[in-house]
Amino acid sequence: MAATSAALRAFDSVPSLGKTFVFWAARSKLCAALMQKGSEHPRMFRMHIGPQTACVVTHPELARAVLTRPKDFIKMEVPRNTASALDTLLQRSKDGTASVLMTNGQDWAAQRKPVDPAFEKQALRNLLPKFNDCSDRLLETWRGADEVDAKQDMSRFALDVLGSAMLGQSFGAIDGTFSESYEHYKYIMLEQTNPLYLTFPFMERLPNSRNRRMREAVHHMHGVLQGAIDARVQLRRDQQAAGTLSDEPQDMLDMLLGPGVDVPTDGVLPTEGALLPMLWIFFIAGHDTTAISLAWQMYYLAKYPEVQQKAREEVQQVLAGRKDPTAEDLDNVPYLSAVINEGLRVRPPIYNLYTRQAAHDTELDGVLLPKGTGISLHIGAINKHPDVWGEAEDFNPERFLKEKQPRVFHNLPFSAGPRRCLGDKFSLMEQKSLLMKLLTQYKVLPHESTLEGDKNFTSTMTGLIFLQPEDIKVRLQAVQ
Repeated sequence: MAATSAALRAFDSVPSLGKTFVFWAARSKLCAALMQKGSEHPRMFRMHIGPQTACVVTHPELARAVLTRPKDFIKMEVPRNTASALDTLLQRSKDGTASVLMTNGQDWAAQRKPVDPAFEKQALRNLLPKFNDCSDRLLETWRGADEVDAKQDMSRFALDVLGSAMLGQSFGAIDGTFSESYEHYKYIMLEQTNPLYLTFPFMERLPNSRNRRMREAVHHMHGVLQGAIDARVQLRRDQQAAGTLSDEPQDMLDMLLGPGVDVPTDGVLPTEGALLPMLWIFFIAGHDTTAISLAWQMYYLAKYPEVQQKAREEVQQVLAGRKDPTAEDLDNVPYLSAVINEGLRVRPPIYNLYTRQAAHDTELDGVLLPKGTGISLHIGAINKHPDVWGEAEDFNPERFLKEKQPRVFHNLPFSAGPRRCLGDKFSLMEQKSLLMKLLTQYKVLPHESTLEGDKNFTSTMTGLIFLQPEDIKVRLQAVQ
């Protein structure tokens, strides 16, 4: 431990309990504090999260080591029932098996490998009409609007895309009908990474209003998801009996249920109980990341009109007057792809990935990390590391069009390695399809607050993970 203490530095002026307060009550300042620490310690440093000690990695080379050595750095093991809300949402299936999110080794492979094909580009092509439909509905709500709340509207859009693509149903988020499910889902997303409860999981058992509302929201959403599963299974049995069962999956639920109707005998996943947590993971992981990214894309399009116009001209040339982009079109817009990648680099939705721990006493960058030491990947610092990016704060899509491309571990919006985010292609297709439609219909103009500079667009940490813009508004003008 002497070597660890000597090599890694902590927030010296903030005591352990105080740091938890910083995460909870001053999250708008947290990302700035983390970025400052990242610049002061360009490889790694130590940080206390409540009673836990974490090694925070800030260099791409060390991130590569963590993400490609799964036997040394495993996903954190959360004991059953220590954090009831997360346990219910993400950790374990109803048969007691740990979900794919937190398993390791063969247990992880048994759940991950069967669903990988559903998220490959070829399979996702079938979902593009659903993306296009949600995009049309969003753009229609903007018609005649003086200004657009990009943060709020992209959150609604991303949720309805997930509902349509995953379950074949709408949550009514885009259209403003605000179903009961939408309100419950918003509360879960707000509270699921509450750092106070993550740091002190015993608080989940307190008889307070937060826990009562969380349980109510989780119970409701469990009913929605399980109801969708049950209804789909029954529908497919009815279709099989009538001889009308199609071989073509209509959405992700069809893909996960597999080609037959007998679950789990014909199912893709190893157990029927693994399906519900898997759907939860897709929603929790796939909503905020895409919504945040799209909000920042709107900001940068408004801020840099020359970038926006170049992207528009590319899209117009590819679509050639057609309304809906095809899967082939999405592959033929390299400049728009570079714009999206640069936005993800500069403003990564997942800013701090604190999900791993040392499986045993192991060395990282010449420092001995005792077994159980938490490992946090400081994505914000890695994506802007001066050893790689030079003028890292500048928004410059041309970086991704150069002959020498950045290496995979230099830009980690979706992590990397064998446990790279399963939904990265889903998110990029969703973003690209919406932006292609947007650019052909509207010019994105700066809101008066945008003109005053980035100081009005500070970010706040949602829990210990997501980097949310506090507020992004833009104006729209129809393309003539």
